[in-house]
Amino acid sequence: MNTVAEYFPDLKTAVGSGGSCSVDELMRRMNIIGPELVDMVDAKGMNWTWCFPIEDNCVVLPADIRTPQQAWINGESLGFRSEWWNGRLGGDMVLDNQQELPWRELIDTGKRVATQCMVNGRKHDRFFVVPLHREDAGTKVEVRYLDIHGRENIWTPTLKSVSNFNIGEAEESPCGVGELIRFHKPRTKGAVELWTKSQDFVKPQPMTGTSIRVAIYEKHEEDPEYRVMKITATGNLCGTLMIRGKKEWRPLRDASDLIPFGRIPAWKAALAAEAAMGNRQFQEMRQFLAEAVTFLDQEATGYRPRATSQPVSMITPWMTYRQISRPNRTV
Repeated sequence: MNTVAEYFPDLKTAVGSGGSCSVDELMRRMNIIGPELVDMVDAKGMNWTWCFPIEDNCVVLPADIRTPQQAWINGESLGFRSEWWNGRLGGDMVLDNQQELPWRELIDTGKRVATQCMVNGRKHDRFFVVPLHREDAGTKVEVRYLDIHGRENIWTPTLKSVSNFNIGEAEESPCGVGELIRFHKPRTKGAVELWTKSQDFVKPQPMTGTSIRVAIYEKHEEDPEYRVMKITATGNLCGTLMIRGKKEWRPLRDASDLIPFGRIPAWKAALAAEAAMGNRQFQEMRQFLAEAVTFLDQEATGYRPRATSQPVSMITPWMTYRQISRPNRTV
């Protein structure tokens, strides 16, 4: 993905002002035509595709997924339903080699968290945050989490640059952290990482413990929110969940914001459609939007194997440029 600033030299001539527009004007026009382009993609039957790791039979979906429609685990299709659906937790039953097993379904629990994976804290676990850009040192963030007793706690640390995650340079939260329900930060120069430290419960000391990264918040993320989905199964599942569905347009606000999809040809056609819409040339607007969707379709073909036959889909680069470290830990 590229930022608005990186695309600006190539897109400023497409807004119909002779190339004299500013970055703010370009973002304003992209925010106007962006939702129209997403709806046009939906109207053409093209689905967006996301992939997520499964942990404790749960996955967390980012806020840009508007409507999940299809889901697979290692090629096996899943059904969708709400947690409040009146029925058995396992859903229908299927016969597998003379044994009845619950039909796998993806349940929307209605829960919202602020991490890209579930945090199952223990009595001696602590949070600490690390900025990846030196100029962000001294910035205050707000962390709201549930402790091991289910009580909400508010922790407001100050970001500090650290050289070693085990030596106590970063400001740490009180012991007994659990599910993170909110993480608020201002726009930063770089990404901010959230870590947990599991200290030795026999002889707790600030200098000891295993550190595990549980989230990475990009510089443009201020109040991240994720939906918790649960997968019904008899045991712990291992694999990747693939979801296809409708995408939500997230407004661009800063030149450092990442453009969520599309290359330069697609956005030039989309901006031409926005200019035509402003002149009430609706036929030309639909023509340019169709051209932008064609460019997006051509872009999406690079993500699919040649031998497979499937509906048109476009890959959203969610969690392809960031890695979540979840090593096994023992005490």
